[in-house]
Amino acid sequence: MADGEASRTAVLSELGRHPIAHFACHGVTDWQDPSANRLVLADGALSVRDLLHHRLDGTQLVMLSACSSSAVSERPADEAVHLASSFLAAGATHVVGTLWAVEDQVAARTATTLYGYLSAAGTLPPRTGLTAIALHVATRRLREQYPGRPGLWAPFVHIGV
Repeated sequence: MADGEASRTAVLSELGRHPIAHFACHGVTDWQDPSANRLVLADGALSVRDLLHHRLDGTQLVMLSACSSSAVSERPADEAVHLASSFLAAGATHVVGTLWAVEDQVAARTATTLYGYLSAAGTLPPRTGLTAIALHVATRRLREQYPGRPGLWAPFVHIGV
């Protein structure tokens, strides 16, 4: 979807209908209420609460190029309620999220490398295990480019099978 089409209603109606869902938008972490963590869309937000009511069984990869989409608060320490885990709980097989704020260009390079690796391996949509390897390759490339700046290359995490 183009920016103008990424309305809350349109995104919710398309979730689960495609093997890959890529979100390049702002992410907001609510430290007091993790279920209010959300992606900022063109006309509103897509929150953890919204994802609880959707099934994404047809979605194999969710790429969250959004700040802090995998960040958790200190309390409760034994629960990981964030956007990335919510997409996984809704049925997505693989989710790539971020632990803190990310720069747009770095997020774009990460996604380009990840998708390029999966395409070269003939695995779009991805198969088990290769998404984590593709993210590792993307992170290594960023680390080589920015060796003294782990804040740029270290925020990306993969969760899933």
